[in-house]
Amino acid sequence: MIEDKVIAADIGGTYTEVGFIDKGYTVIDRFKYKTLPTLEENQNLIKEKADEFDGRKLSPVGISVSALLSPDRSRLIYAPNLGWTDIDLSPMADFFNRDCDFINDGNAAGLWNYLHNGEKALKSISVMLGTGVGGCVMINGEPVYGAGEIGHIILDFNGPQCSCGSRGCLESSIGANNLPARVKEWTGLDIKNTEELFRLAGEGNDKALQSWKKAGEMLGYALSDMVKLIAVEEIIIGGGVAGGAQYFSESLKKTVKQNVMSGTFDLP
Repeated sequence: MIEDKVIAADIGGTYTEVGFIDKGYTVIDRFKYKTLPTLEENQNLIKEKADEFDGRKLSPVGISVSALLSPDRSRLIYAPNLGWTDIDLSPMADFFNRDCDFINDGNAAGLWNYLHNGEKALKSISVMLGTGVGGCVMINGEPVYGAGEIGHIILDFNGPQCSCGSRGCLESSIGANNLPARVKEWTGLDIKNTEELFRLAGEGNDKALQSWKKAGEMLGYALSDMVKLIAVEEIIIGGGVAGGAQYFSESLKKTVKQNVMSGTFDLP
């Protein structure tokens, strides 16, 4: 039945994807496009695709967005990589003429990871490495809404400017938009994007490998602070930049082990 299907949209810092999905998580149809400048433009296109997918308008809409939301998810407070601030989300259900709910993209990823992980950790962190760095803190099976902004943990208060307004955030170093500039600072290697850094590392380029090692160290420092703060039992890492995990996992694990209190967290 159509009521067993949902419209799911993920508004990212670079791309947005809209999917028509059944209760078994099978994607029936999907549409991907470059994220438009305003939320209004995106919601118009999402509504257009939702109505194409489901002309009867019975399927609810769930939208994840790369933004800090209020704890009740009725207001978008700030989307650093999109430039959106202080948007009331409550009229969206009327606009879509469907049940509609918003969630931070990191929280969405964390909830998915929890639901599809065989062993349910009581406290876990999910980190999404993409255009920015998103995160989710899960406690007893529930995301901590309004929290989990791991990408905005400050590692160096004299560091590079972050889109959130602070300096030296994790995201300002290892988010895909910022990584090329940091690589140039760290090693002198001039790259256009993370895909080029993947390619060069695969070819054994020493500066590319050094850069991934540095990125792993910075992520490790941030995660070790999270471990000390809430005694997490599990860390899950995903997102496009995580495709470089083979190059940074060793330095990440080493940094976490060196900076958590002995016996508080074990890494494979």
